[in-house]
Amino acid sequence: MCASVLTSGTVSEVLEALASPVTEDYRRAMAFLYKDQFLDGVCLHTLATRSPEALTTIKWLAMREPRGTTSLPLAHSIGSSSAVLGGGSSSGGGMAGADYCIVEHSGLQREADKPGAVFGFCVQESVVRDREVPAMPGLGLRRGELHRTGILVLPTERKDVVQVSSILQMDTTTARSKAALEKLMIQRVSAVQRLPLWLDRRRLSRMQFISRDDWVRDEDRRACVLCLKVFGLRRKHHCRKCGEVVCSVCAPPREVEVDNYGVANIRICQACMILRCRLEHLRSYTMR
Repeated sequence: MCASVLTSGTVSEVLEALASPVTEDYRRAMAFLYKDQFLDGVCLHTLATRSPEALTTIKWLAMREPRGTTSLPLAHSIGSSSAVLGGGSSSGGGMAGADYCIVEHSGLQREADKPGAVFGFCVQESVVRDREVPAMPGLGLRRGELHRTGILVLPTERKDVVQVSSILQMDTTTARSKAALEKLMIQRVSAVQRLPLWLDRRRLSRMQFISRDDWVRDEDRRACVLCLKVFGLRRKHHCRKCGEVVCSVCAPPREVEVDNYGVANIRICQACMILRCRLEHLRSYTMR
Protein backbone atom coordinates (compact mmCIF):
# COMPACT_ATOMS: atom_id res chain seq x y z
CA MET A 1 0.00 0.00 0.00
CA CYS A 2 1.26 3.48 -0.83
CA ALA A 3 0.40 7.12 -0.09
CA SER A 4 2.16 10.24 -1.36
CA VAL A 5 2.38 13.92 -0.51
CA LEU A 6 4.01 16.96 -2.08
CA THR A 7 5.92 19.16 0.32
CA SER A 8 8.26 22.11 0.22
CA GLY A 9 11.84 21.18 0.97
CA THR A 10 14.61 19.07 -0.48
CA VAL A 11 15.45 15.38 -0.57
CA SER A 12 18.19 15.83 2.03
CA GLU A 13 15.94 17.77 4.39
CA VAL A 14 13.24 15.09 4.33
CA LEU A 15 15.74 12.31 5.02
CA GLU A 16 17.26 14.30 7.87
CA ALA A 17 13.79 14.68 9.39
CA LEU A 18 12.70 11.05 9.04
CA ALA A 19 15.80 8.86 9.18
CA SER A 20 17.54 10.12 12.30
CA PRO A 21 19.86 7.66 14.11
CA VAL A 22 19.24 9.53 17.39
CA THR A 23 16.54 8.05 19.62
CA GLU A 24 15.04 11.32 20.85
CA ASP A 25 14.78 12.75 17.33
CA TYR A 26 13.32 9.47 16.06
CA ARG A 27 10.69 9.45 18.82
CA ARG A 28 9.69 13.05 18.19
CA ALA A 29 9.22 12.45 14.47
CA MET A 30 7.23 9.24 14.92
CA ALA A 31 5.03 10.72 17.65
CA PHE A 32 4.20 13.72 15.47
CA LEU A 33 3.46 11.72 12.33
CA TYR A 34 1.61 8.76 13.86
CA LYS A 35 0.16 10.38 16.99
CA ASP A 36 -1.59 7.75 19.17
CA GLN A 37 -0.56 4.92 16.85
CA PHE A 38 3.05 5.32 17.99
CA LEU A 39 3.98 3.72 21.32
CA ASP A 40 7.76 3.90 21.49
CA GLY A 41 10.94 3.54 19.49
CA VAL A 42 14.67 3.20 20.08
CA CYS A 43 17.68 3.55 17.80
CA LEU A 44 19.74 0.56 18.87
CA HIS A 45 22.85 0.68 16.71
CA THR A 46 24.27 2.52 13.71
CA LEU A 47 26.30 0.45 11.27
CA ALA A 48 29.26 1.74 9.29
CA THR A 49 28.61 2.30 5.58
CA ARG A 50 30.91 2.79 2.63
CA SER A 51 29.13 5.92 1.41
CA PRO A 52 28.89 9.19 3.38
CA GLU A 53 25.47 9.66 1.80
CA ALA A 54 24.10 6.42 3.28
CA LEU A 55 23.06 5.41 6.78
CA THR A 56 22.15 2.01 8.23
CA THR A 57 20.52 1.83 11.66
CA ILE A 58 18.97 -0.98 13.68
CA LYS A 59 15.81 0.25 15.38
CA TRP A 60 13.08 -1.07 17.63
CA LEU A 61 9.56 0.20 17.08
CA ALA A 62 6.25 -0.38 18.87
CA MET A 63 2.95 0.61 17.24
CA ARG A 64 -0.62 0.43 18.48
CA GLU A 65 -3.10 -1.59 16.46
CA PRO A 66 -6.71 -2.77 16.95
CA ARG A 67 -6.97 -6.06 18.81
CA GLY A 68 -7.95 -8.86 16.47
CA THR A 69 -6.26 -7.38 13.42
CA THR A 70 -4.19 -10.55 13.16
CA SER A 71 -4.59 -14.07 14.48
CA LEU A 72 -0.91 -14.46 15.43
CA PRO A 73 -0.28 -15.51 19.05
CA LEU A 74 1.90 -13.43 21.31
CA ALA A 75 5.56 -14.41 21.49
CA HIS A 76 7.43 -15.51 24.62
CA SER A 77 7.55 -13.00 27.44
CA ILE A 78 10.77 -11.38 28.63
CA GLY A 79 9.42 -9.37 31.54
CA SER A 80 8.06 -5.84 31.76
CA SER A 81 9.04 -2.33 30.71
CA SER A 82 5.67 -0.74 31.40
CA ALA A 83 7.23 2.61 32.25
CA VAL A 84 8.19 3.02 28.61
CA LEU A 85 4.97 1.88 26.99
CA GLY A 86 2.54 3.27 29.48
CA GLY A 87 1.83 0.04 31.34
CA GLY A 88 -0.03 -1.65 28.52
CA SER A 89 -1.14 -5.23 29.00
CA SER A 90 -2.20 -7.98 26.69
CA SER A 91 -5.26 -8.55 28.83
CA GLY A 92 -6.43 -5.00 29.32
CA GLY A 93 -8.34 -2.60 27.06
CA GLY A 94 -9.59 -3.01 23.53
CA MET A 95 -6.26 -2.27 21.86
CA ALA A 96 -3.09 -4.29 21.42
CA GLY A 97 0.16 -3.48 19.70
CA ALA A 98 2.97 -4.86 17.62
CA ASP A 99 6.67 -4.29 17.96
CA TYR A 100 9.27 -4.56 15.23
CA CYS A 101 13.01 -5.04 15.15
CA ILE A 102 14.11 -3.50 11.88
CA VAL A 103 17.18 -2.54 9.94
CA GLU A 104 16.74 0.83 8.26
CA HIS A 105 18.73 1.80 5.18
CA SER A 106 18.58 5.47 4.17
CA GLY A 107 20.51 7.69 1.82
CA LEU A 108 20.75 9.44 -1.52
CA GLN A 109 20.82 7.70 -4.87
CA ARG A 110 22.00 9.34 -8.07
CA GLU A 111 20.76 8.15 -11.44
CA ALA A 112 23.62 6.97 -13.68
CA ASP A 113 22.27 8.59 -16.84
CA LYS A 114 21.25 11.79 -15.01
CA PRO A 115 24.01 12.84 -12.60
CA GLY A 116 21.98 15.81 -11.38
CA ALA A 117 18.92 13.71 -10.58
CA VAL A 118 18.96 12.64 -6.93
CA PHE A 119 16.28 10.77 -5.01
CA GLY A 120 16.20 9.67 -1.40
CA PHE A 121 15.17 6.45 0.26
CA CYS A 122 14.52 5.16 3.77
CA VAL A 123 13.77 1.45 3.56
CA GLN A 124 12.96 -0.80 6.52
CA GLU A 125 13.15 -4.58 6.76
CA SER A 126 12.50 -6.78 9.79
CA VAL A 127 15.44 -8.71 11.23
CA VAL A 128 15.48 -11.52 13.78
CA ARG A 129 17.55 -10.62 16.86
CA ASP A 130 15.68 -12.46 19.61
CA ARG A 131 18.62 -12.46 22.02
CA GLU A 132 19.25 -8.72 21.81
CA VAL A 133 15.64 -7.63 21.15
CA PRO A 134 13.27 -10.23 22.64
CA ALA A 135 9.50 -10.02 22.27
CA MET A 136 7.34 -8.39 24.97
CA PRO A 137 3.93 -10.10 25.12
CA GLY A 138 3.56 -9.07 28.75
CA LEU A 139 2.91 -5.57 27.44
CA GLY A 140 0.38 -6.70 24.85
CA LEU A 141 2.89 -6.57 22.02
CA ARG A 142 3.19 -9.23 19.35
CA ARG A 143 6.33 -9.38 17.24
CA GLY A 144 5.41 -8.07 13.79
CA GLU A 145 7.26 -8.08 10.50
CA LEU A 146 7.83 -5.40 7.89
CA HIS A 147 9.05 -6.14 4.38
CA ARG A 148 10.43 -3.50 1.99
CA THR A 149 8.63 -0.76 3.88
CA GLY A 150 9.62 2.88 4.08
CA ILE A 151 9.66 6.08 2.07
CA LEU A 152 10.90 7.34 -1.26
CA VAL A 153 11.70 11.02 -1.77
CA LEU A 154 11.55 12.08 -5.40
CA PRO A 155 12.39 15.47 -6.95
CA THR A 156 9.75 17.36 -8.90
CA GLU A 157 9.86 20.02 -11.59
CA ARG A 158 10.22 22.60 -8.83
CA LYS A 159 13.55 22.61 -7.02
CA ASP A 160 11.93 23.55 -3.70
CA VAL A 161 9.23 20.84 -3.80
CA VAL A 162 9.63 17.06 -3.46
CA GLN A 163 7.25 14.12 -3.60
CA VAL A 164 7.34 11.81 -0.60
CA SER A 165 5.78 8.35 -0.90
CA SER A 166 5.13 6.08 2.07
CA ILE A 167 5.15 2.37 1.20
CA LEU A 168 3.95 -0.38 3.53
CA GLN A 169 3.99 -4.16 3.07
CA MET A 170 2.59 -6.47 5.74
CA ASP A 171 1.81 -10.18 5.89
CA THR A 172 -1.91 -10.55 5.09
CA THR A 173 -2.03 -14.34 5.53
CA THR A 174 -2.34 -13.96 9.31
CA ALA A 175 -5.12 -11.39 9.12
CA ARG A 176 -8.17 -12.26 11.20
CA SER A 177 -10.06 -9.50 9.42
CA LYS A 178 -8.87 -8.33 6.02
CA ALA A 179 -10.96 -5.17 6.37
CA ALA A 180 -9.38 -4.34 9.75
CA LEU A 181 -5.88 -4.96 8.41
CA GLU A 182 -6.55 -2.81 5.36
CA LYS A 183 -7.81 -0.01 7.62
CA LEU A 184 -4.66 -0.30 9.72
CA MET A 185 -2.42 -0.11 6.65
CA ILE A 186 -4.29 2.96 5.37
CA GLN A 187 -3.77 4.66 8.73
CA ARG A 188 -0.06 3.88 8.64
CA VAL A 189 0.69 5.14 5.13
CA SER A 190 -1.59 8.19 5.41
CA ALA A 191 0.59 9.50 8.25
CA VAL A 192 2.87 10.89 5.53
CA GLN A 193 0.26 13.62 4.99
CA ARG A 194 1.50 15.23 8.22
CA LEU A 195 5.07 15.44 6.95
CA PRO A 196 4.82 19.06 5.67
CA LEU A 197 3.74 20.15 9.17
CA TRP A 198 6.63 18.26 10.74
CA LEU A 199 9.13 19.91 8.39
CA ASP A 200 7.66 23.31 9.28
CA ARG A 201 8.04 22.61 12.99
CA ARG A 202 11.68 21.58 12.53
CA ARG A 203 12.40 24.76 10.57
CA LEU A 204 10.75 26.90 13.22
CA SER A 205 12.69 25.25 16.04
CA ARG A 206 15.92 26.45 14.42
CA MET A 207 14.76 30.06 14.26
CA GLN A 208 16.27 32.73 16.48
CA PHE A 209 13.55 34.87 18.06
CA ILE A 210 14.01 38.48 19.15
CA SER A 211 13.24 39.80 22.62
CA ARG A 212 10.12 41.80 23.41
CA ASP A 213 12.23 44.93 23.87
CA ASP A 214 13.09 44.85 20.16
CA TRP A 215 9.49 44.61 18.92
CA VAL A 216 8.04 47.40 16.80
CA ARG A 217 5.75 49.51 19.00
CA ASP A 218 2.00 49.16 18.49
CA GLU A 219 1.56 52.91 18.09
CA ASP A 220 4.01 52.93 15.16
CA ARG A 221 1.72 50.83 12.96
CA ARG A 222 -1.87 51.61 11.98
CA ALA A 223 -2.10 48.63 9.63
CA CYS A 224 -0.67 45.14 9.27
CA VAL A 225 2.69 45.38 7.49
CA LEU A 226 1.84 42.38 5.29
CA CYS A 227 -1.79 42.67 4.18
CA LEU A 228 -1.94 46.47 4.84
CA LYS A 229 -5.39 46.20 6.40
CA VAL A 230 -6.06 48.85 9.02
CA PHE A 231 -6.43 47.32 12.47
CA GLY A 232 -9.35 49.37 13.74
CA LEU A 233 -10.82 47.24 16.51
CA ARG A 234 -8.76 44.21 15.55
CA ARG A 235 -6.02 43.15 17.91
CA LYS A 236 -2.41 43.82 16.98
CA HIS A 237 0.07 40.95 17.17
CA HIS A 238 3.83 40.72 16.86
CA CYS A 239 5.93 38.31 14.85
CA ARG A 240 8.42 36.73 17.25
CA LYS A 241 11.01 36.50 14.49
CA CYS A 242 11.10 40.03 13.05
CA GLY A 243 9.11 41.90 15.72
CA GLU A 244 6.77 43.57 13.23
CA VAL A 245 3.14 44.39 13.98
CA VAL A 246 0.86 42.01 12.09
CA CYS A 247 -2.70 40.71 12.13
CA SER A 248 -3.77 37.25 13.30
CA VAL A 249 -4.30 36.09 9.70
CA CYS A 250 -0.79 37.01 8.53
CA ALA A 251 0.84 35.61 11.69
CA PRO A 252 -1.11 32.59 12.94
CA PRO A 253 0.20 30.73 15.99
CA ARG A 254 2.52 27.88 15.04
CA GLU A 255 3.77 24.95 17.08
CA VAL A 256 7.45 25.33 17.92
CA GLU A 257 9.66 23.12 20.09
CA VAL A 258 11.36 25.35 22.64
CA ASP A 259 14.40 24.14 24.58
CA ASN A 260 13.70 23.32 28.24
CA TYR A 261 9.99 23.97 27.71
CA GLY A 262 8.44 21.72 25.08
CA VAL A 263 5.93 22.64 22.39
CA ALA A 264 4.71 26.24 22.42
CA ASN A 265 2.38 28.21 20.14
CA ILE A 266 4.33 31.18 18.77
CA ARG A 267 3.20 33.74 16.20
CA ILE A 268 5.46 33.97 13.17
CA CYS A 269 4.51 36.02 10.12
CA GLN A 270 4.17 34.62 6.61
CA ALA A 271 7.12 36.68 5.35
CA CYS A 272 9.49 35.12 7.89
CA MET A 273 8.14 31.67 7.07
CA ILE A 274 8.84 32.14 3.35
CA LEU A 275 12.35 33.39 4.11
CA ARG A 276 12.90 30.42 6.42
CA CYS A 277 11.89 27.96 3.69
CA ARG A 278 14.32 29.57 1.24
CA LEU A 279 17.15 29.40 3.76
CA GLU A 280 16.39 25.73 4.50
CA HIS A 281 16.35 25.02 0.78
CA LEU A 282 19.79 26.65 0.41
CA ARG A 283 21.09 24.86 3.50
CA SER A 284 20.03 21.43 2.24
CA TYR A 285 21.73 21.91 -1.12
CA THR A 286 24.88 23.24 0.55
CA MET A 287 25.07 20.08 2.71
CA ARG A 288 25.23 17.78 -0.33
